[in-house]
Amino acid sequence: MSKQKNPRKIEEIIGELSKSTLKKHKYVFVEGIDDVKIYREIARKKDLSTLFTFEQQGGRTQLFRLNEVICSKPSLLNKTLLFADKDTFVFNSIPSEQGNIHFTKGYSIENDLFEDGHDFLMSELSSEEKTRFERLIHNVSEWYAFEIEQVLLDNSKDSKIAISGLNSAILAPKSEQLDIAFLAKRNYTKADEMLCQQIKTILLRIRFCANDK
Repeated sequence: MSKQKNPRKIEEIIGELSKSTLKKHKYVFVEGIDDVKIYREIARKKDLSTLFTFEQQGGRTQLFRLNEVICSKPSLLNKTLLFADKDTFVFNSIPSEQGNIHFTKGYSIENDLFEDGHDFLMSELSSEEKTRFERLIHNVSEWYAFEIEQVLLDNSKDSKIAISGLNSAILAPKSEQLDIAFLAKRNYTKADEMLCQQIKTILLRIRFCANDK
């Protein structure tokens, strides 16, 4: 993942939007710098690059705050687009106050892109790699189901739990087993089996980018 940069202050962004006289141009705001790269590339492939300016907000918290300010100023709505990963909103409803934001179909934009190219990517894996991938999916699903269960039991509206950036404290490089010390620190217990299976179905379409190098 790319190193995140500090986003501009919301007041500065709103000031620029208020002064803009561009008719067909859209200012696109996303969560992070990696999202900027993905959406910018999509626009480039569609020959639409000149119609959009992409800017990251350093995370969903500021993106949500920016959305609230934009929604309070109707004149800015036609100048902007906001995109965010659905994250745990996959399991609970998107708050009505964030209705102006375009959320991904699945857990994340990487999730959506992986799903689109799933058949091709899987065909490129060897039998050994496919077996490893299945074990990895199973173990991560068990842990992630536990994390989601905590969110739902705590009635949390949202929680961003990083799957695509699993680090060595959670999962050792080239390993399919989650670190025992990490699980103990999280007070891990097996979640409801139905939830585990639901998570597994979702994770089968998610790109793991941290440890498969």
